[in-house]
Formats: sequence, structure tokens, C-alpha cells
Amino acid sequence: MLVYAANFMGWYGDFFFDLAGYIPITLQGLLIPIYIYVLIKEKDFNVFNRYIAPVLALLGSLFLVYAVISTHGVSVLYYLAVFILIMSVGLAMYLKKIRKKD
Repeated sequence: MLVYAANFMGWYGDFFFDLAGYIPITLQGLLIPIYIYVLIKEKDFNVFNRYIAPVLALLGSLFLVYAVISTHGVSVLYYLAVFILIMSVGLAMYLKKIRKKD
């Protein structure tokens, strides 16, 4: 909520993080490897579930990623950089917690 409010208060200067457009690119970007995994590994599925549905879902995800990038331009890269930074800090803290348990 603070990130969204900071957009309107000018905290980021010329950058405007439109979270409504960036969150779908994050989710769809994370789903793309899952669709590829289903195409490659799931041999027990029928033709529709193994090939047709994942390919359609993959195309839909790629279209959404393209639409967000074409709409928001370079600012998507700044959002992804911030996202990767936050996730990296979280991963480091998680790994530290796991190592402490062992």
C-alpha cells in the first residue's frame, strides 16, 4: 500500500509503478516455466492436457507479458529489478533461518 501511495506523492521521481499492471507480469512470468514443465515431463496426461492446454496457456502468458511491456515500457524493468531485490533479501533470510535450525 505504501508503494502505491508513494507513486502519487512523487517519491520515485519520474517513475510511476503501476502495480495493477506489474503484478500480472510477475505471476504470468512465474507460470511460464510450469507450463513448459508440463509439456516436457507429464507423460501420463492425455493429448489435450499435455499439449493443447499448456500451449494455449503459454501463449496467453506470453501475450500478457508482451502487453504489459509494450504498455509500460522501460519502467517494467525497474519494477522487476526491485522485485528481484526484495525476493533475494527474502531468500537470504529464509536460507539463514533454515541453516540456523540445522
